[in-house]
Amino acid sequence: MVGGIVHTRRIGLLALALAIATLLQFTMGSRLMLFSARPDLVLLLVVTNSVARGAEEGLLGGLLGGLMVDVLSIVPFGTATVSMGLIGVATGLGEANLYRANAIVPLVAVFLATVFYHSIIMLVLQGAGWKVEWIGTLALQTIPGACLNAVLALLAQPLLHRVLYSRSVAEQFR
Repeated sequence: MVGGIVHTRRIGLLALALAIATLLQFTMGSRLMLFSARPDLVLLLVVTNSVARGAEEGLLGGLLGGLMVDVLSIVPFGTATVSMGLIGVATGLGEANLYRANAIVPLVAVFLATVFYHSIIMLVLQGAGWKVEWIGTLALQTIPGACLNAVLALLAQPLLHRVLYSRSVAEQFR
């Protein structure tokens, strides 16, 4: 029962963090730009959570975060939800052995997830009849954004561990 309470609290905190990240991303997005790079705070949170907690919580975080993005974005509804859900599962698969043992893996995961996510968005938009400039978008927005997200992962990962996964939180419920 104690584990269930801690798990529920952690998911509640994750949902709150995703909601805050979504609001920041959509209200302050242009102010958060660095050169041509715009951070994807929701995706960053989904990936860092998935790396830390595994595929099950990665899927849940991806679906929650993607749904929040879908509600506020102009892309066809469901695109972000499905994409982030897949990314959450994929980046959480090796959590127990590989990710915790190597600090660089989450940074690479965030970088690759950003490129994958933006590519899916562009593919869906192109399929919906939008004109998509692949090379320019990848070179000027996606790759710089992926680099920025990877750098931000250095800050997000310890903060996420402190807020959502500290042992003191679990011990408070014992």
